[in-house]
Amino acid sequence: MGCSMRAFFCATSIIINRAFGGLPGETLCARIAAKHGTDCLFCRLVGLLMLEPDHCANQFLDVE
Repeated sequence: MGCSMRAFFCATSIIINRAFGGLPGETLCARIAAKHGTDCLFCRLVGLLMLEPDHCANQFLDVE
């Protein structure tokens, strides 16, 4: 996935997360990983779609 697409999805994730009460700068993936763990269905699907199996875990670790 190109850098511009990754940046677009990252920005969209932050906006959606903020709209639902998340912390500033926190992605939706990081929030869901913190709440439900990184082995939840959402994280597994995102990992497959992003071709990065530990995407949510990485996002969660970047926030801390």
